[in-house]
Amino acid sequence: DIYAFACHRCKDFIQTIDDGIEHEPFKKETDNLCRTFLPDPTLQGVCVGVADTLLGGVFNQLKRLEPNPEICTWLRLCIEC
Repeated sequence: DIYAFACHRCKDFIQTIDDGIEHEPFKKETDNLCRTFLPDPTLQGVCVGVADTLLGGVFNQLKRLEPNPEICTWLRLCIEC
C-alpha cells in the first residue's frame, strides 16, 4: 500500500542521511580532490585546510541533530517506528 511505501522510503532516506554523516570518509575524498586538481602543494594545503574547517563544522552540526527514523512518524508517514 502507498503508506507502507512512503514509510519505507522515509526510513531509507533517514538512514542514508545518517550513514552520510560519517566525517572521515568524506574528509578523505575532499583531501583527494584537493590533491588531484591543485598541482601546487601550497594550494593543496590551503584547500585541505579550508575544506576541513568548513566541512568539519557542517558535519558536527549534522551529527548533533542525530537523524532518526522517528522523524517519519512525526511527519505522519509511518504509524510507528
